[in-house]
Amino acid sequence: MKSIIGIQSLKIVCVIGNNPEERITEQEIILDLKMKRDFEKCAESDSIQDTTDYDAVVAACESLAKSKKYRLLESLAFALVHMLREHFGASWVFVRISKKSAIASAQCAFVEFEDGH
Repeated sequence: MKSIIGIQSLKIVCVIGNNPEERITEQEIILDLKMKRDFEKCAESDSIQDTTDYDAVVAACESLAKSKKYRLLESLAFALVHMLREHFGASWVFVRISKKSAIASAQCAFVEFEDGH
């Protein structure tokens, strides 16, 4: 049985952007993610060892976002999708990254990326 597990509106502060001031000043991004997982084993055991630990996902996403000063939201989204598939065993991953400060006259700029089936 495939089901979806996710995190919505995770705030991460990191260096991201292409403009000179963005290369030195941390900014807030908002991360939404979904992963398809098989819930059958954890539904039977009621054990966190048989599912995805949200705290581990958050720590991994924060670590990846802060590990490199990404220039593009697209590059970070791509890296996050692949990390989540590899390290958390998801058959499908969806990531949306929003950046409020990207466009002064808009609520935010965002990218969405998904991979898998």
